Amino acid sequence: MTHEIWRAILPLMSSNRRYILPDLTGFGGSTGSLNESYTLKRLACDLVGLLDYLDIKRAHIVGASLGGMVAIKLASLVPQRLRSLTVFNTVAHAETPFGKERRDRQLADVRSQGVARFTSRFAAGLFPEGTPEPIVQFLADNMAKASVESVIAGLKLLRDREDQTAQLKMIVAPTLMIAGGRDNGSSPEMMGQMARLCPRGELRIIDGAGHMPSIQMPHLAASILEDWLSNSGANCPAQNGP
Repeated sequence: MTHEIWRAILPLMSSNRRYILPDLTGFGGSTGSLNESYTLKRLACDLVGLLDYLDIKRAHIVGASLGGMVAIKLASLVPQRLRSLTVFNTVAHAETPFGKERRDRQLADVRSQGVARFTSRFAAGLFPEGTPEPIVQFLADNMAKASVESVIAGLKLLRDREDQTAQLKMIVAPTLMIAGGRDNGSSPEMMGQMARLCPRGELRIIDGAGHMPSIQMPHLAASILEDWLSNSGANCPAQNGP
């Protein structure tokens, strides 16, 4: 996916903040393709490098899906750089054996069908039944912009990712987990467990949403995020850390 998954939310957020929407390496407007040397840590370090380049000492970090995994990694690597952490619909555990088999089937589909056909089917599975077709098509088109090499590397990264469950306990910043009520892959139960592991974790559930509430229900997603950033996540004192 690209930074455009936040397109519907941004106009609904306060204009009193600076918003930075990066594309992860290999996706959107980034240069080059993601390759098999990339890990969650390397992607997180890319974002730390971006903060350094922009001379931003501390920020509210928000991520969704794979971006949520990267955000968790960033929070555990440089806790002192976070004002707060918000994660939409993600998991912290390593891929399950069943999940690894599913990723292998997805890899075979990409290789045999190409990116556009694969992402069309993949995107549809991220929304609950009955979601308006233009919403699903928007995400499918967004994902189809990636190269075959990046999609393959991304699926392998998801398949082989490390378990970050223990790292949740090291996140010192206020942490909000936002779950779609109808997302089976990162269910409210899963994200509730993650929130309880975070020292300052909280959970919000968007009823009726699937894996991508920022696209499916942007007004609700923006309302929750705005309330969090303006209140619970707004006043995190500086933390000492590595």
